[in-house]
Amino acid sequence: MRLRALLRRLVTLAARGEPLPREDLAELDEFVGAATFLRRLAVARDTVSVALEPPVRDWRWVLSELATSFAELLEANADGRLKLCANAECRWAFYDETKNRRRRWCGHASCGDLDKVRRFRERQRAARAAPA
Repeated sequence: MRLRALLRRLVTLAARGEPLPREDLAELDEFVGAATFLRRLAVARDTVSVALEPPVRDWRWVLSELATSFAELLEANADGRLKLCANAECRWAFYDETKNRRRRWCGHASCGDLDKVRRFRERQRAARAAPA
């Protein structure tokens, strides 16, 4: 729950383009560094590489992986692509991969269509209520 609240706080600030508090980043760093890893040789056919492997795949490792993935997302957000869904009832976070960075909803087929239908119905009601 602590990590979830932290991620929500950070994603909300990042989506608004606001600076991220150092104390929140320090807390994220605690989660990132919580897991330990061993270096192992990974051999596949004729190639050899070094892989990082956790000695135990426990909850601390899971939380560390989640925090690390989020930190990488923050790093990739330099151009403001991390956003919150414009649907007030949803507010899911998403990464806007569109060319012009104007995506507003987490999903066009879900929240986007709901918003368009809602606005259409509002216009219809207003047109019916207007005096002729």
